[in-house]
Amino acid sequence: MAKGGTEPPTRRGLLRALAAALAAAALPRAHVRAEEEKNPEPPIRILAGPAGSTEHALGTAMMKLLTSRVTGTRIALKPINSAFERLQLLNAGEAEIAFAAGHVLAAAHAGKKEFSFKAELKNLRAIAALHSDLIEIVAARGAGVAMLADLKGKRVSVGAPRSDVELAARAILAEAGVRPEDFRIAEYLAFADAAELLQKRELDAFFHMGLRPDDAMRALARGTEIAILEIPPEVVAKLGAPYRRAALPANSYRGQTAEVATALVPHYLATRAELSEETVHKLTKALFDHLNELAAAHVAGRAIRLDSAPRRPPVPLHPGAAKYFREKGVRF
Repeated sequence: MAKGGTEPPTRRGLLRALAAALAAAALPRAHVRAEEEKNPEPPIRILAGPAGSTEHALGTAMMKLLTSRVTGTRIALKPINSAFERLQLLNAGEAEIAFAAGHVLAAAHAGKKEFSFKAELKNLRAIAALHSDLIEIVAARGAGVAMLADLKGKRVSVGAPRSDVELAARAILAEAGVRPEDFRIAEYLAFADAAELLQKRELDAFFHMGLRPDDAMRALARGTEIAILEIPPEVVAKLGAPYRRAALPANSYRGQTAEVATALVPHYLATRAELSEETVHKLTKALFDHLNELAAAHVAGRAIRLDSAPRRPPVPLHPGAAKYFREKGVRF
């Protein structure tokens, strides 16, 4: 007997302890195998925007909704900053669903090289239109910027590189006869950085896309005198679909006393052509039969409408989604 009355462990005791430890370690793996046996289908991979974005919030809500409403379906949500990258991954079969603004989806499908797409992404299909973003060109009061042409010779941000905002800014500027090369300084900044430089008077104007109302813009206007430039209706008409004419109501922001003509772009839920009709129909039905759950989760969810969801998509509507909308009597 060991000193103090403690019996030393025997070989048999050590073997029993080792066996117990191995059995305990095997339990989590057994649970995973059991879950995989219950859900033999691979997960539906959804590519959303970065944490904090509208697309990420909607993606999280959709993940919860589909997991609870579609029996045997597993959902995996992955945040990807750039819609360009999301659509390339989707087209290549690396995901089943992706969020994208309509103008980026159209450019990807057409393979527009001026917007950094090296080839046509013909595998892309639409499930439904979601919410829309208003395009706002924000200028510092006193910077001598009253219209699009005044941006020449100014310090202007056209949005973060390869972002929804940059693509929209380039398209609008081209139709208005203004090039980034005409700026005194062309910056490529996300909203927070552009707003900070505008407040410091180190930037004259920037392009922005956001929901209506836009809380971030309201916060900027409370501390900085800003003006919203008009995007003339004729420019929007030249841009064509999916851009649409819109108006920013008077008094949306402090100091903005008149309505401003601008443009909006709808966002879409996209998928790929080879995903089965049955799968897409099942997912579409779950989402649109329970829109109230998306509306409760985020303000953008309240803007999704059954009657307009399948109309005029920038890429072909997937047959599974089309089947659901026909069942609901939606004309498109």
